[in-house]
Amino acid sequence: MTHVLVQALRSFEYGGVIKSRKSEPFPIRESEFEQLKARKLVQLAADEPPKPPAGTPSSASPAAPVSPPPTVTPPAAGVPKKGRKPKGSSA
Repeated sequence: MTHVLVQALRSFEYGGVIKSRKSEPFPIRESEFEQLKARKLVQLAADEPPKPPAGTPSSASPAAPVSPPPTVTPPAAGVPKKGRKPKGSSA
């Protein structure tokens, strides 16, 4: 019976204790891991995700550069807004 170290993805009760995403990683049997993983409650605890073997091309496309935020200029004072008629005028 081998154990694996897992991290909770959602809150659930295990061994009379509530486990949540904020809980520390905890050991469980591999068979229990498969059951909880199927319900999307846990994942293997690791400091970093597993890396593909050397020489394997990445399937991800390169990220696009970040565009600068648009600049908004305030309307000039005294200029009426489009679509609005000034008060008191009859047209």
